[in-house]
Amino acid sequence: MPHDTPSRKGPGRPADPDIEPRILAATLDVYREVGWSGLTLDLVARRAGVGKAALYRRWDSKEKLIVSALASQRFTDELPDTGSLRGDLIATTHVLRQSFFGPSGLVRLRAAVEAKIYPQLFGQAVAELRHLHSKTVAEVLRRAIQRGEVADDATTPLILETVISTLIQRFLVTPIDEQADFETAYDDNATRLVDFVLAGAAYHPPRTATEDM
Repeated sequence: MPHDTPSRKGPGRPADPDIEPRILAATLDVYREVGWSGLTLDLVARRAGVGKAALYRRWDSKEKLIVSALASQRFTDELPDTGSLRGDLIATTHVLRQSFFGPSGLVRLRAAVEAKIYPQLFGQAVAELRHLHSKTVAEVLRRAIQRGEVADDATTPLILETVISTLIQRFLVTPIDEQADFETAYDDNATRLVDFVLAGAAYHPPRTATEDM
């Protein structure tokens, strides 16, 4: 009597190369809306349109998932060298607008607050974002010092930090029904803020080639 030949399994469904980025993006969306206390793996799975099993195979806890999601949002934009500190500061306000005043920015701001409550969870991710931010600040100020626009002293970092923190604070306290006006007037207000800060910082615009002749 002939033996039955074992049936061979087909190749199965190919792996979805976009599944992890989609899950991480969904995690950030849910976190932005409900915060850490409201975040669940079930919510993320539904938002990402994936089965819970696929999510749990990759992250078996929401703690591991949020750490991965925040790490995917590292701020890596480099500011252009405009040739002057004033120009660099105005360029900074444009980067700030793009990186902080949208959905991804709200994630960063929420994580910065919750790092105070859950330092063991959010501390490292927020610290990495802060480190990248500090490197950008240091480079802008290094160029300004080399051009002789500002002194190399302990107060110099306050120039850039004042501009950034003031704009973020203004964004946070602006009511939702006034947000459109905030966006419309953003460039003019940011430029005026830059000029106001530089006026009190003993700022010396870089000399032009004609002035050096």
